[in-house]
Amino acid sequence: MWSFNRLIDAPRIETKEIKWQGPFSWTGYENQNNLDKIPDIEGVYLWTFRYRDDYIIYDAGMTSSTKKKSRSHTLKFRNGNYTVMSDRVFYD
Repeated sequence: MWSFNRLIDAPRIETKEIKWQGPFSWTGYENQNNLDKIPDIEGVYLWTFRYRDDYIIYDAGMTSSTKKKSRSHTLKFRNGNYTVMSDRVFYD
């Protein structure tokens, strides 16, 4: 069981090097935002939204299929389970 205390959990913590890929487009918007399609890979994912000249993370996790995870997020969004933020909200 994890205690979520870095000192207590130190022997259980692993460090791994990851390869960053992206950003990728939300499925169906590749031509509008000039980003590549999401590849179907496993690993750590970071769902982000564009903010000024950068990106802000609003969800992170691990998945065995980015394609399935993207489909799951799309269905949740369409069913009103959460709202994807827009960068237009944040510009002055």
